[in-house]
Amino acid sequence: VTFVFDFCLSGPMAAQLPWNEARFVELLGRMVQDCESTQNLPSQGFVAREEAVAKHVMEVLHPFSVSSGGVLQIDVHEYQGGRPNVVVRYPGATDKVVSFVGMHFDVVPADPGSWEFDPFTLERDGDQLKGRGTTGCLGNVAILANFMAALAEAKPALQRSVVAVFVSNGEQASQPGVGLDMLLDRGVLDPVKNGPLYWMDGADLQPCVGTSAVASWTLEIEGKKFHSGFANNAINPIELAMDSLKSIQTFFYDTFKPLPDEEAYGFKCTSTMKPTQWSYPEGSSVNVIPQTATVSGDVRVTPFHDIEAVQEALTKFVGELDVPALAGGHGTASKYELPQDNLKGKLKLVWGGSTGAGFAADLKGTAVTVMTEAVAQEMGAARLFSLTGSLPHVGKLRKAGYDVCGMGFGRMEYFHANNEQARVSDFAHGWKILCSTVTACDSK
Repeated sequence: VTFVFDFCLSGPMAAQLPWNEARFVELLGRMVQDCESTQNLPSQGFVAREEAVAKHVMEVLHPFSVSSGGVLQIDVHEYQGGRPNVVVRYPGATDKVVSFVGMHFDVVPADPGSWEFDPFTLERDGDQLKGRGTTGCLGNVAILANFMAALAEAKPALQRSVVAVFVSNGEQASQPGVGLDMLLDRGVLDPVKNGPLYWMDGADLQPCVGTSAVASWTLEIEGKKFHSGFANNAINPIELAMDSLKSIQTFFYDTFKPLPDEEAYGFKCTSTMKPTQWSYPEGSSVNVIPQTATVSGDVRVTPFHDIEAVQEALTKFVGELDVPALAGGHGTASKYELPQDNLKGKLKLVWGGSTGAGFAADLKGTAVTVMTEAVAQEMGAARLFSLTGSLPHVGKLRKAGYDVCGMGFGRMEYFHANNEQARVSDFAHGWKILCSTVTACDSK
């Protein structure tokens, strides 16, 4: 959905907060240089210590803090050592708020050997900024830190407080006890419920208004092991995996079809249920039909489906499948029942982790309408979009009644990618969008 506006958002903010490119690039460079310590993927041995990056944000903001004689109210919430969350408030005259949340200090791992340049040194090539985190999410950290500092310098008289929430553990949101989940549980974010909340872990300078819920699954298949030369005496779990998965997917796509709201929200991909990993016992010879096999994958459903209901329906369907009747596509020797052995192939669907509810913004709420207008004013048009990626915390925020819209200023094509990069000009546009957004929210 694309919106074009021919009016101009105006107010004191745009005039009072000039874009300081040099300060932005300098801060981003310092964070990229130290983000090797904030790589976050515990399963591969990367445990983040976000303090290495957070300290640079604090260096920018501290001179403007109340404790230094300034106006910024800065609170650090640390639930695990070396992993801070930083809440910064520029106070307004009322209890109303506009907040920018989700800028995270951690990054996904980068293997320098697979990059064309050093991922932990910011490299500038004209308009391009190259390095880990430039898009996800240190670029957004840098611009919001400088935005809060610029507010404190200019001291505009605002009705709404402007709040920025920088977090740890953004890349491992499903692991509790560190970041935004704790801020929510401890009530730290309760005050920002009184106004629009912008989730600043997006990209491409366009409003993100929806994401999916995700649940991982494993299909465990048991057959009968036998020599491949006597396939008639075996139950081939790999072939059973193929046939059962086809039936399961057919049921899923017949039951959980695309819904009308998906077009309005700009989903380019509808709900999916598909395999992403296949495995069988290691050490088995190529001429032996194995005893077991497993298929793993995920279910991703748009926020207009209930992920728990989807899981229940799939579990029930697999449990009721007539396994012997699935045979027939792999030759006459292939079968899933051996009466002489009183044996049938077995299927079991096991669920792994789930992100909980997807996120669907209120398209008529303040967060979306103001951001849409601000983007259209700066970029000429605004295009609402949604992803079947997941943002678990955003789903929780929306479910709790927050007026949420996603935004970010990096480049989606480089999100979590090798040779990650972003454009200085996009962040310059982003600065003006921030100014316009705060100005418009303050007038409401």
